[in-house]
Amino acid sequence: MVRPFVRGPHLAKNLRSFLVPAIDLAVMVPLTVLVLGPIGNAVANGAGAAINYLVSANMVVAGIVMGGFWGLLVIFDVHWAIIPIILANLNANGGDPIFALAAASVFACLGVSFGVFLRTKDKSYKILVGSYLISGILSGVNEPLIYGVIMRDRKLIPMVVVAGAIGGAVGGIGNVQLIVFNFLVNVFTLASFTPIAWFLAEAAVSFVVALVLVLVFGFESKGDATEQSVEQTATKAA
Repeated sequence: MVRPFVRGPHLAKNLRSFLVPAIDLAVMVPLTVLVLGPIGNAVANGAGAAINYLVSANMVVAGIVMGGFWGLLVIFDVHWAIIPIILANLNANGGDPIFALAAASVFACLGVSFGVFLRTKDKSYKILVGSYLISGILSGVNEPLIYGVIMRDRKLIPMVVVAGAIGGAVGGIGNVQLIVFNFLVNVFTLASFTPIAWFLAEAAVSFVVALVLVLVFGFESKGDATEQSVEQTATKAA
């Protein structure tokens, strides 16, 4: 009700530029602190408790859940609540299985994105995806892949979930652990995980399964649809 009034004819244009964001802040800051913040904190604490229970109950099941759904936790920004649990596990046990299992989702995102890179005919999109892949491999920053590639086509989301779950199960069988704290999975942090052979198996399975799923089932891209339409038109004309 407030924003239409401020943006409508009731207020001069020269006042809207500062009144709109000011009113937004006046409404959203108290709402976030008093309502949204506590709800988000409760959800995050509940997720952390559930994950800890799964890890203690069955590593394979925990691997399936963490590998499959870690990307969704990242999307909703709930994954930051898991850091204190990871630190507590490292301090108490000298190792943490939670992030080691969740890493399967990271490699699944890389595999799906690499599949998109191979299949897309949109040159500008291929360059963009390639830059995201380099960033993910070298720095471990996965958000560009999630928001810039995977969430552009809903068909890719279940592929990440399936591939991550299978890779996480492999990691659970091998009882993989994070032994040195880091919150980024890249080529330079592989030594942070043990046993390294099982962790590499988890990574390889997640990546390959995700890649195969994209190559088999494909994906939807507006640029590719345009390219295909042009090719069909050229074929008919010939």
